[in-house]
Amino acid sequence: STQRAVAIEKERQRIKKEDRVELVQIAKWEKEISQLRNEAKQTELFTDAQRIAKLQQAIELEKKILEIKVDDAKEQENILLMEIASGKATEENRDALAQAQADKFNAEKEFYDGTRRMETELNNMIREAAEERRRKEEERLAYIKSLNDEIKALEREHLNEMDKLRSDMLDVQTWREEQLKEHPRQRAEIEELYLLKIEKLRAD
Repeated sequence: STQRAVAIEKERQRIKKEDRVELVQIAKWEKEISQLRNEAKQTELFTDAQRIAKLQQAIELEKKILEIKVDDAKEQENILLMEIASGKATEENRDALAQAQADKFNAEKEFYDGTRRMETELNNMIREAAEERRRKEEERLAYIKSLNDEIKALEREHLNEMDKLRSDMLDVQTWREEQLKEHPRQRAEIEELYLLKIEKLRAD
């Protein structure tokens, strides 16, 4: 009985010492989580892969905190069960045990709910990043298509202009031949005008 009481007291002291260490560790992790979550939102400073990695790190730390809460609640339940088994089945201990068991179930529920919430959050970020990459790729392809369309339009316009020039030059040549037939004595003037017409077409 005395041995059991000593063992229970040792376990209480161990839990207290562990709780002090965990208190500092949790505070440190919560600071890191806050920083990581803040950085995970900064799309201008970090790539999608970096942001996803930061959120994953934050989630891992949050899971550790939730696991500690579950373990602490189980330890509290165990110490009370040890006390009751040693003969200290007081009303106060029974109430404390009921509370410890309720705390354990609540901590387990918080762990499962939190894990599910964090997995959803991570999946959403991965999906949104993929959608953003797809949107940017679609924009890039649309821009390339618009450039190619413009190039093709200019090429068609150039071909049309070349066709028109060839047609106009043919018309001028026909005009020259007809004029020379009708007015052979004005060859010099006709040839001069013909050359001017050709020059003007090329200049245009």
